[in-house]
Amino acid sequence: MSWPTQIWDPRNPNADDAGMASYQAPQDPSFLVGKDKGLPDDWQDYDMDTTVWDALDNPLYEVAATAKGIDFEDFKSRVGTQIGPEDEYEFTPSEMVTVQGSNKDASGRSNRQEGYTYNKTAYEEALQEWKDDEDGDIFSKPKPQDFNDSGPQINEFGFEGITGTIYGDMKKMKEWLGVIERKSEAKGSYGVLSEGPQGSDYGIVGDIWGHHGLDKPPEGPKALDDSYFSYQENFTQAESYGPQDEWINAALDLASNPDAELEVTTNQKGEDT
Repeated sequence: MSWPTQIWDPRNPNADDAGMASYQAPQDPSFLVGKDKGLPDDWQDYDMDTTVWDALDNPLYEVAATAKGIDFEDFKSRVGTQIGPEDEYEFTPSEMVTVQGSNKDASGRSNRQEGYTYNKTAYEEALQEWKDDEDGDIFSKPKPQDFNDSGPQINEFGFEGITGTIYGDMKKMKEWLGVIERKSEAKGSYGVLSEGPQGSDYGIVGDIWGHHGLDKPPEGPKALDDSYFSYQENFTQAESYGPQDEWINAALDLASNPDAELEVTTNQKGEDT
């Protein structure tokens, strides 16, 4: 079962001569969140969590770029020249640095400091990101010893590094899309809106629109059968009640002589005579 494309709606100013008008099915509220932001009709078929390379062919990121003031064609060009194709991309080996242990702290006081080895490349990138963050404070400042993994610093978009304009633009676009995604999930999705109402949900066998006569114009008027104009079947029974009610007598007289005039008067007590 699905929503109809036309229904009988003769009061619709756009209805045709038979009273049929185009019908717009109600939209799922989760879908409308993205649609209202300019995303394409099939926006829910695309993945918002994607690599930088997949983002180049993702229409959602093109809309997000426009919303964030990013020239998408220039962005794609920069990805091609600064990062290159995905199948040719190589991560730069990280520089590992070893800090020797000491029995004194920076002030010269006795204080045993254990040595450690850290990923200098990853640490310096994290440190730069912290410096660029306006909301960053001393408590969130990265520490060298927290970066003990020797592997490359792979960001959430699949390439190396967490600084630079490409990474920054990807974050802006992803964050813009993330707001839409969260609002869409909050709205919820309702199957009846995408599939249309099912006749079985209402005890109806078959098409619910046809059951209510909305799938086509109603039939034209038909001539009434002669039985609609015959009162003979009940006339005899009505006569038996006539003596008990003047109104029945009057109705019988009028039925016998449709052209007769019926005069009703009211006495001083308010009683019909």
